[in-house]
Order: sequence, then C-alpha cells, then structure tokens
Amino acid sequence: MILIDKPYVSELLKANISTSGLPLIRTEEAQSFGWHDGTPILEVEEAIETLRQNPDHPVYSSSENALDFVSSHLDFTRLKSYVDLFKDKALFRERLKPYYPNLWFTTFELGEIQTVSTEDWEFPCVVKPAVGFFSLGVYKLDNANAWPALAVQIEDDMAKVQGMYPDSVLNSNTFIVEAWIDGDEYAVDAFFDAKGDSVTLNITKHLFSSSDDVGDRVYFTSSDVMRDMLPQTAAFMDQLRSLATFVNFPLHFEFRMNPQHGLVPIEVNPLRFGAWCTTADLATHAWEFNPLALFTQGQTPDWKELIAQKEGSIFAMVLLNNNSGYHKKEVAHFDHEAVAACFQNTLEYRPIEDLRYPLFGILFTQTPETHRDELEKILHSNLREFMTLRSSSDLSEKEGSGSWTL
Repeated sequence: MILIDKPYVSELLKANISTSGLPLIRTEEAQSFGWHDGTPILEVEEAIETLRQNPDHPVYSSSENALDFVSSHLDFTRLKSYVDLFKDKALFRERLKPYYPNLWFTTFELGEIQTVSTEDWEFPCVVKPAVGFFSLGVYKLDNANAWPALAVQIEDDMAKVQGMYPDSVLNSNTFIVEAWIDGDEYAVDAFFDAKGDSVTLNITKHLFSSSDDVGDRVYFTSSDVMRDMLPQTAAFMDQLRSLATFVNFPLHFEFRMNPQHGLVPIEVNPLRFGAWCTTADLATHAWEFNPLALFTQGQTPDWKELIAQKEGSIFAMVLLNNNSGYHKKEVAHFDHEAVAACFQNTLEYRPIEDLRYPLFGILFTQTPETHRDELEKILHSNLREFMTLRSSSDLSEKEGSGSWTL
C-alpha cells in the first residue's frame, strides 16, 4: 500500500502507482492530488486492518511527511521501530558503531547552542539536525573559530524553517555534530524483499561545486556508476540486516566512498525512495522500469543487461535550489525554458512555483559522456542569469537561499 503526502507528487509517480499493483491509502492528503483512472484505493481503516492481519505487507511512502501517519496509526507494526531507528541520526550512528568505531560524533541541544563547548570536536565536521530533511540546517564547520558566527546563523535559519515540516521530519531541538567524511558521495534507492534479501533500484553520484558545498544541485547515474557501486551498496545493506529484520521495506540511503575506510554511511531514510519524486523517477527515465512495481513484486533489475544497454550516457537529475542570494519572492520571473535549453536532451522539466520552498524546478536529462560540461556549468551556476527581479524589491535583503538533501 502507498502513503502519499505533501509537498509534491509528480505525474510520473502517479503513473507508476497506477501500474504498480499497490493500492493508494485514501488519506486527506492523498485526496488533494489528482489520480489516474484505475488507481486502486484503500480506505484508512482497511489499510490498518490489513497490516494487523499481515504486518509484513509492503508499504511505501512518497514523502517524509507521511511518517506522521506511521507514528499515529501504525505504531503496532515494525515500521514504527524502523522509522525511529533511521530518522534519529544519533541513534543510527550509535547502532552502527561496531562497523564504524572511528567515526566520531556528538550531540547538543539547540537551546544550549550559545554555550556548547567545541573543545573536543574534531574538525572539519558537519553540524545538522538529528532529525532532518533536505539539507535544512546542514553546515560544514572547518574550525572552532568559525563556531560563534555559525551558531548565530543556525538559530536564525531554524527560526525561518519552523513549521515547514512536521517534527517527525525536521526537528531542530537536537543537533548532531559528526566528522567530515572525504570522498565521493552517492544516493541509493533500494528495498528488502519478502525474504529479507536486498535489491538495489538505482545509484546516483552526487556532484559538488566545491569542497565546502553541501547543496544538492546535480545527481547522476550511469553504467559506470552502477557497475562500480552495486557491490558496495549490497555489502552495506548486509550490515543493515544486523540491526533489524527488514521485510518488504523500501529505503533511500546516502554514503561516501572514503579512500581509507571505504563506504561510510551518511544517513538512511525509511519507507521511501528519493524525496520530491526525484531519484526513483530518475531510475524510470534512465533504466526504463517502474521502481514501485519491482518493489511490489520483489524483483531485481537485470543490471548486467541494463548496464550494457546504457553505455555512454549519463542520466542526471538537476535540482534548481535557490542559491542566488535572493528570496524566491523577490524573483518576478524565472526562465524555465532557458534552463532546459542548456542541455542537449532534457527528458522532463518540473517547475516549482510554490514560494514556501527554495527550489525553482527539477529537471531530468540524458547527457553523452562526452558532454559532461553541461552538468558542470549548471552545478556552478547561482541561477541569477535565469532571473528577472522585482523592481520594487529591496535587493539588499538577501535571504532564503536554502539548501536541500535527498
């Protein structure tokens, strides 16, 4: 069964749901989106009873917001314990200590941010909410001298995003500080099937514009990425199996490949694939399968065949996060067509007009290996070239740039 929630549902996800075989739970939030004819529907009471009768029945959520439904209605299932394990990054780090004993981390409360001691911190490090989403409140800290200014910025930023997501999704009361991990970063959509075996649906490499970048502008997949990283993701999921018995369980996780320590996990997001209909929809564009259908049926993609078919192409997902320095409301017009024209083959473009979210759009592209420069160009862009600002705006007020993670 599928839990749909705000803030966003793509047309591609709607199509994939209608052919996945999983019924849609008729929550109030789900009804706010239009659905394809023939989409199977399940009433909330039926969904709860189904899980009482079969606790291992497949459940997929499209959004972190849907975790509130799990907490409120499905606390009798193992799903609640899965969510608790992965959403609390400090708890997750503690449980993985046997595998990563040298990965330093500590925590502090937001209320003590002005008095917390950095004397024992390891630098450089990353500071982020213990329960977080979309890189909101994620910062790199290079040294102790930079902490006082960053502490003020964190308090200010957290005040701005208060109420944007439920506490189960973003809770800034507790922050985790952990060692900065060098290496290439990847994001993975996967699931454990009815037997508890792991299945990888897509692996994307996360590109950064600099060593200090913590944003999410470009992710891509390719034959090379899948060939190189499939064994690594399978090994990590074997580690996860030691934490709990996962059955019919979808997840999205991120890691870095460190030259010394190999795969080092960053976080695991339960019950979903990439947020905002991103990485799973990229899998459909790139590999031409329905991830939800494979999850429903417990099937593994034929990676040997798919990798051979897609040699020479890069399939990218570009998040047009607002790093311009201007608040989105200061932008009178954003030229979506000009952005799409920057790429040889734009497969799909999704404008995001909602002013509450610091994101102008999402696009999916197919890029020849020989033309990676088009991805590098958008990676380093502040997007101002695509903007027309409001003449009445106070352009000195440069706020709300925002950053995201999947």
